[in-house]
Amino acid sequence: MTGGQTTLDLRALKYFPFGTPSRRLHLVVEFFNIFNHPNVTQINPVFGMNSKPIAGFGARQIQFSLDFEF
Repeated sequence: MTGGQTTLDLRALKYFPFGTPSRRLHLVVEFFNIFNHPNVTQINPVFGMNSKPIAGFGARQIQFSLDFEF
């Protein structure tokens, strides 16, 4: 079985002024493997034509962060 790995990541950032112009609050959200495409890294060849994937990586992940710049 041949095939490539597919993943799409997205990062969104919003700045909010906080008092003086040099102070800002950053709200960040990051999406990894946004379409949750299965990326198989290992296949069990014992079953021949019915070989099954036994290892993979890259399940969808979402990460939030809040940063204060001063």
